[in-house]
Amino acid sequence: MDGPFGKADPFVTFWVNQKRVQTSTIKTNTLAPTWDETFDFKLDSEETCAPLTIGLNCYDYDKVGANDKIGNGELILDHALTEPTCFDVQLEKIYNKKKKKERGTVTIKVYPLHSEF
Repeated sequence: MDGPFGKADPFVTFWVNQKRVQTSTIKTNTLAPTWDETFDFKLDSEETCAPLTIGLNCYDYDKVGANDKIGNGELILDHALTEPTCFDVQLEKIYNKKKKKERGTVTIKVYPLHSEF
């Protein structure tokens, strides 16, 4: 974040079962980003077994030095989807085992892809 009252340049990295699969674009100078992006990725047969964990890490991009972590969250899919479904993923910043702070919500829509191999 730029200064104590500044705005962020957020971006999100996506993980499936602890493997990084995608990164969003950076939205500059905002505290309320809207990405409206689509990410397609195929899952190995081992990864399609329930439960499937989709992790989100949100960062503030910094041109100099390390990016600042805004928060992280995860979506656990414990059943197969048969139609597009929206999920709200609460982002939290964890300071230690006892202290967490809510850092916003990311809404994602998951589309099941039905294809024959």
